[in-house]
Amino acid sequence: MTPKTPTHLRGGARKWWLSMVASYDGWDDPASLALLTAAAEQLQRAEAARKTISVDGVTILDRFGRPKEHPACVTERAAVNLFRLLIREMGLDTEAAEPARLPRIAGRYAV
Repeated sequence: MTPKTPTHLRGGARKWWLSMVASYDGWDDPASLALLTAAAEQLQRAEAARKTISVDGVTILDRFGRPKEHPACVTERAAVNLFRLLIREMGLDTEAAEPARLPRIAGRYAV
């Protein structure tokens, strides 16, 4: 059974959701479908923030006239991170993460 596409998803997030449903089985489980939809929502949120940043720029002026990071940058960063975590939770991250490396201090590894 193919799940019904959430009506609130638009653009790239909707295409991604549809491609995931077509590519993988097991969407009859409500929890898996909820995670997939939540991931698509975060993708959509990141896309919306990216559009705002492309119009306004990465920085804005605060009330003192000094540049500061645009709030949409925070939104985009959080949405991309949550999307990544949801993908990992669903087991869809096929690439293994690189092993953690110790920082180098004066030519040797920190302890």
